Amino acid sequence: MCRGPAQTGVVSVIALLTATALTTACSSSSDSTESRGYNGGTVGSAGANPNQNAVGSVGLRLAIGTGVDVNSLEWTIANTSNTYSGTVLITDDAGVSAQSVEFVAGGVAVGSYTVSINGSDSNGDPCFGSTAPNAVLVSAGTISAATVLVTCTIPTDASVAADVFSGSVAIDAGVALVNQSPYPCPAISSFAINPAEVLPPQAAALSGVSTAGSSAGTETFLWTTSCAGALILYPASPNATFNCSSASGTCIVTLTVNLDGVSASGGDAGLVCPGTAGAPYYEQMSANVVCEPVDASVQGPGPEIAFVPVSDRVDMVHDAKRGLLYISTQSGALLEYDLAENFVIGQLALIGSLGGIDLSPSQDTLVVASGNGAIQVVDLTSGVNTRIELALVPGEGGSFTAAFIDDDTVLVSTGLFSYSGFFPLRLIQLSTGDVMQIATVSPNTMLTPSADRSVVAIAQADIVGAPFG
Repeated sequence: MCRGPAQTGVVSVIALLTATALTTACSSSSDSTESRGYNGGTVGSAGANPNQNAVGSVGLRLAIGTGVDVNSLEWTIANTSNTYSGTVLITDDAGVSAQSVEFVAGGVAVGSYTVSINGSDSNGDPCFGSTAPNAVLVSAGTISAATVLVTCTIPTDASVAADVFSGSVAIDAGVALVNQSPYPCPAISSFAINPAEVLPPQAAALSGVSTAGSSAGTETFLWTTSCAGALILYPASPNATFNCSSASGTCIVTLTVNLDGVSASGGDAGLVCPGTAGAPYYEQMSANVVCEPVDASVQGPGPEIAFVPVSDRVDMVHDAKRGLLYISTQSGALLEYDLAENFVIGQLALIGSLGGIDLSPSQDTLVVASGNGAIQVVDLTSGVNTRIELALVPGEGGSFTAAFIDDDTVLVSTGLFSYSGFFPLRLIQLSTGDVMQIATVSPNTMLTPSADRSVVAIAQADIVGAPFG
C-alpha cells in the first residue's frame, strides 16, 4: 500500500530591523558564514527533520547603529493548532553588515499563521516584530513569503510635560452651629363684626387687624364659622363678608392668624405658630353672629326687594336656566347668588380684577372681561374656565366689557390704562380663539345686546357728544 505525501509547505521569512529612539538602523551585505535556525537545524531546512538535507547557509551580522549589533533572533510560526520555533544565529567573521535577516522554515502544516520575531541587540535593548494575525497562508508544496519589521527600542530616560488646563482651589470653610431665631408669631390687635345681628339678606362685615408682619414668613388670615349653612366671602382676607344664607340662630365666627414660615434653608416651613386663643399668643378670636329668621308675614305689599351684600361688585347677569345671578367683582371672584334662597351659594376664582360679563343665548357659557389683557370664558356645564389673550395696543388697560352676538361670537371693548384715545373694538370667535378688530371706540365703552342678539348698543365714554349706536 502506498501513502501520499504529507500536506506541508515552506515559509520564507525576511526580517527588516530598525532601532527607535536615539539609534538609526544601517546595514549592508555580508560574507557567508553558517547561520543556525529551526530547532538546531540549518537555516534553509524544512524544519527539524533529520532525514532532510540542508539547502544552504548564510552568515550575517546586523549593525543597526554605531556600535550596536544584533547577533541572534528567536522566531515563531504559530496558529491555534501548530507552533514552530527556532533561533537565527547571525555571525560574521569578516565584519561586514547586512541589511536584513532571511531564512526559510520548512515542514509547516497547511494553514494560516502568525510569524513573530523577538530578541535583543548587543546593548540589551528589546527587539520585536510580527506579521498581522494569521496573515501568512501556507499551501502544500509551495514557499510562502513573510516580511517582518523588527524594531529594537532603546529605553528612554526623558520626559515630556503634560498640557494642563485646570487648577485647584483651596477652600478653608469654617462651620459653626447656630440656632435659628424664633418665629415672631402675629397676634390679633383688632377684631370686629358689624352688625352682629343680621336679618337676611343683610350681611355682616368682618374685619381683623394683626400685629406687623415678619420677614421670617407670610402672615395668614382665616375666617371660619360654626354654621354649616352660612357663607363667608373672602375667608383668607383680613376683611371678609358673612352671609347667613340658609343658617338661622347663633353662629360663631372665628378669626385665626398664623405665620407661614421660612425654614433655615429658605424653604417653606408651613404654619409655624400654634394658632391658639388667649395669652400669650392671641392668634385666635371668636364672636357670635345672630341670624334672625325671616318672617314672611311681615312683608309689605308690592315686590320683594333683596339687597346682595357685595361691596366690590362690578357687573351682573341673570341665569334664568339655573335661577342664579352671576356677579363679577374687583377682587377676581365671580359670585353665584341663588335668587330663590336670597344668598350667595358659591364663587369661582378667576384671574385679575373682573369687568363686565354676559351670558350666551344658550345660557351655558359666561364671558367675563378682566383688566389683565384677556377675556375669561366659563363653561357652566363643565365648570371649565379658559382664557383668550388680547394683543393690547399702547395705552389699553385690558378688556372692559363683553357682549354675545351668538353662542360662539363675542364683542369686546377695552379699558383705559395710561392715556386717552381710541382703542380696538374686537370680535372674538370662542371656538377658535381668533380675534379680529372691527372698529375703534373710546376706552370704557359699554356694550348692551338686544334680546335676540341682532343689535348691540354701543355707548362710548369720556367723550362729549360721543356717538351712541
